[in-house]
Amino acid sequence: MITLSLLLNGSIADAILALLTLLWGLLSKPRPSKTFWTFCITYIVGLILLKYCLKFKAIPWNEVGNDVPNSVTLFFGVQNDDNMFVVQLLLLISLCFHRNILVDFGLWIGYHSSVKEGETAAVEEGEEADISMNQSETQSLLPPIPDEAGTSAPVDTVASDQALIVPASSDVEEGQNAYNDDCEDGEGNESSWKASLKEFALNMKEEFVDFFKNLLDADNTAVKDVYAPMFFFDAFGYLIVIFGYHGFSISSDDTVSSGGTLVSIVSENQVPVLFLAIVLIMFFYQLADRLAYLTKNVNLKIVIFTSQVLLVHFWLIIWNKGVTGLYFSENHPAQVFYFFRWIYWLLSAYQIKCSYPVRVLGNFFSKRYNMFFKVCMLVFVNMPFAFEIRVLMDWIFTGTTLSFNRWLEVEDVFTSTFILNCTRIGERQMNQKRGQTQKVLPSKIIYFAVLLVLLFVIWGPILLFSFVNSTKVSTEVTYTSFELQVGSYLPIFEASQIGIDRLGSEQFTNDLEDELSNFDLSLGFFLTDSADFSKVLYSGESENIWTITPPAEDQLITDLLNFNDSMVLYVNYQFYRVSLSDSASTFPSTSTGSTTIELDEDARTGLANILNGKVKSVIVYNVIPTVYYIQDSGAVSNETVTGDINSEWYSIRLSLSSTSSEPKNNGLKWWVVEPSRNPTNDNDWEETLDIYIVMEKVVPDAYSAVANYGILGLYTAFVLLVANLVKGAFTGFSTKIMWDEIPDVSLLQTLTKEIYLSRETKNYELEEDLYSQLQYLYRSPDVLIKNTKLKID
Repeated sequence: MITLSLLLNGSIADAILALLTLLWGLLSKPRPSKTFWTFCITYIVGLILLKYCLKFKAIPWNEVGNDVPNSVTLFFGVQNDDNMFVVQLLLLISLCFHRNILVDFGLWIGYHSSVKEGETAAVEEGEEADISMNQSETQSLLPPIPDEAGTSAPVDTVASDQALIVPASSDVEEGQNAYNDDCEDGEGNESSWKASLKEFALNMKEEFVDFFKNLLDADNTAVKDVYAPMFFFDAFGYLIVIFGYHGFSISSDDTVSSGGTLVSIVSENQVPVLFLAIVLIMFFYQLADRLAYLTKNVNLKIVIFTSQVLLVHFWLIIWNKGVTGLYFSENHPAQVFYFFRWIYWLLSAYQIKCSYPVRVLGNFFSKRYNMFFKVCMLVFVNMPFAFEIRVLMDWIFTGTTLSFNRWLEVEDVFTSTFILNCTRIGERQMNQKRGQTQKVLPSKIIYFAVLLVLLFVIWGPILLFSFVNSTKVSTEVTYTSFELQVGSYLPIFEASQIGIDRLGSEQFTNDLEDELSNFDLSLGFFLTDSADFSKVLYSGESENIWTITPPAEDQLITDLLNFNDSMVLYVNYQFYRVSLSDSASTFPSTSTGSTTIELDEDARTGLANILNGKVKSVIVYNVIPTVYYIQDSGAVSNETVTGDINSEWYSIRLSLSSTSSEPKNNGLKWWVVEPSRNPTNDNDWEETLDIYIVMEKVVPDAYSAVANYGILGLYTAFVLLVANLVKGAFTGFSTKIMWDEIPDVSLLQTLTKEIYLSRETKNYELEEDLYSQLQYLYRSPDVLIKNTKLKID
């Protein structure tokens, strides 16, 4: 309930109670004291009353339309919602219910109080026994006292008779004491609060002294090893930080709405400093936790536990609010992270109270011998750097006489014999009798599934790309631009078109056949269902005024007439297209390209004469393609459908128009392009330019990652890699028969565990002797065969 209260309110006031629970309640041995439970109940009651007072109508933020200040919400969890008291009330009820349970079992007096009362009772009983013994001895030594009749009365009777006189003296003493008390009332009232405060301080001091004394006392504790689940819940925090990075990063609407942009940031070869800091701190704590486990240092574990509790609460509740702009109660990734971190803290506190085990043999996965733990061990050994880091830390922080290479030999023997022992136990459980064929279940079925996987690896990429091609989405061109540029000077002709009409495959074929009626068409790929078609019509007159300064124009003429240097004409084009389906949005929408035409002397001379006003026009041959092909990757290529560029591409006739009759005048100028596929015929020049666009359909976003590799790339990166792994798993058995076919590895397992045990007990000479025996077994095949034979009962 304390955790739930913090998760739903997320205030500093609730965090204080959580901190006290973690650092006081969970670490109390053998159980939390009465003082702890009393403080929790008092704190919750005070917090509820404070929140209730902060909800008075007289306070400005409680008026309709006003919001609670951020500082009040952050410190006390006060919100406009009236349901904020529910969790605290439920927590108070649960604490009171727990108190009643402790009272019923007689545990409410507290552990320390019960010990002291027991000691006091023993002392009092001892004193009473001494008094009674002294009285009996005294009575036996006194002579009998004669009575009035002359007979001797026993001592008890006389004592009882004399006891009648005692009350008188006691009454006098009580009266004197009462008088003294009355005289001292004035002074007692003045110092009563000081005495109470002093007594409270002494009690709290004694409470905390006993708390730390019991916490650091490792005697009389049931030793447990919970490092494996601790490591699991600690490592789970990495996944939460990676997939919920928007709950820990700088606040932005795009980041929060998209659920985190860590993947997109990393894909751009950028690593956020905040993410790096979080991961490094978590990794540092993991290494420190492993160090405490290896050295059996409970004090170091207490330091790690305390610092991590304080750091995480400050980070998630205070500092993260300034980074993300979200309160802890509104930050779902932070809440999930805190929940798993709380479980880790519970296990850590339990480990601290129970202390570390003295002897740790092997690791968590080697506790039992079955197929599940075998698979876990294989995953752990083959996980990148996990096994290596563990072995390095174990060797560095553990006392041993073995060198690192010999340590690795022992670890490798232990791992291989464990896996082999799991295999042998699995074979015995299958109950395969001698001379009996392999059963269909489960052996044949399992390896039949392996066969299917291999067949899928071989033919899967082809089937996958066939499926991806069938799901491609059509696109259409919405904007195109076209320009002609001479050398490095400004473009001389610019044209654009918006709202291009799409064509069907039949209409595309018919129009293209009409355009190229004198030639044999070879459309090939263009007539399949994997492409879309459009036709663009440009005006022959440039849309923009040709602006050039007179010095630049003179330099252009000079460059055109300088035949020693080459001069090229650039045909630049740009196409912008959109998808017709929402399933494809990440494809390259803008496609650009350029065609380079080297001008001959006639064309260069003609352009120079136009600029000088000597001629009206000039013809440039084979400049503009008729068909443009846009691939799904965005690349543009010029395709020929007749195989003859000279007859298919447009030749153009360039002329310069002006508002002034003189070419060298400062009037407005623009270029005019007249295309023709038959430039020898003067009647075949057109006023408009028609081009055809063939667009390959694009892959939906769900399959774009696969399609980007291509068939060859997928076969190279995936199929060949799997082939090498499978080849290694299916070959090389002849060199491993001696080690993989050991019938009984119990001796080797026992020997490695004895090495671990001698190391834990610091018997280093025995460790060297046992390692020598292990080395001798592996160096002597005869001895190894003799000691690893299967023992038949």
